[in-house]
Amino acid sequence: MSINMSRLIFFCFGVMLSSAVWMAALENRNHFDYESCSEMAGTNAAFSEALDALLASCADQYPARRDSLGDGYIYVDEMSGLSFAIPTPVPSATNWIEIRSAVEAHAKEVEKSRLAEEEARLRELELREEQDRQRREVAAALAEEREWRRQECLKLNDKKRQYFAREQQTATKNIIVTKRTMVSNKLFQTDRPVVKVTNLSGFPVSSLKLRFQYMTQRGEYDSWQNIVCPTVPQYSWTAFSSQNSLFPVGGTMQVVVPDSQIVGRAGDWLLCTSVESAEFQRPKLNLENCY
Repeated sequence: MSINMSRLIFFCFGVMLSSAVWMAALENRNHFDYESCSEMAGTNAAFSEALDALLASCADQYPARRDSLGDGYIYVDEMSGLSFAIPTPVPSATNWIEIRSAVEAHAKEVEKSRLAEEEARLRELELREEQDRQRREVAAALAEEREWRRQECLKLNDKKRQYFAREQQTATKNIIVTKRTMVSNKLFQTDRPVVKVTNLSGFPVSSLKLRFQYMTQRGEYDSWQNIVCPTVPQYSWTAFSSQNSLFPVGGTMQVVVPDSQIVGRAGDWLLCTSVESAEFQRPKLNLENCY
């Protein structure tokens, strides 16, 4: 016979012996509640497995436990966790009715609370979703407004550029020759033409192109005023403005015709000087920052 079989037989014999003793104790009623029953079970059980079975039997017989704070017993419902004070270790029929009623009422309250919490959670979720939606709408509206303002800003800057471009196109006619004189050049024994230019436009001038015509008519300088100038003078040269000389609305500069442009023929005089074109300094447009 194997060792395991011997242990099994010995275990069964111990359980049978403990059960027999326990049945005898039940007949004698030497216990009256769970505590006394469990104490007797500990005394009579031969093995731990037998003790577990005897304690389970005690729990079935006596559902309530002694009240540690006073007389009577406390029954604890395992499902709800509620506790009830009763006078005996076993609830009476009236006790069971009260216990079941209280457990059912508690279950309803628990379910009611659960539903309320679920409803509150759903409301909170809906509120958050609504707030998120509103934030998205506000963000989209702000982005749309920013883009609209940016486009309007760009349009305004384009209008400024176009305005100044148009103004500069027409500003050349407001740069005029206000005086023509001849200055004697002793070195070459010729007279040098000197022209005074006045800027009546609204833009500072960086350079300008002058046109002129040599006239083969001798006479006093005051008689030049009677000469009919051609529509487009034949010769031209470019003069650069000195710093801040041809400033807007009233700036003047004196232009001396360079020697390379002087025709050294007797009787040829520089007349009919006019401004053909002008280069303007880059104006401060005060453009808006659109970004």
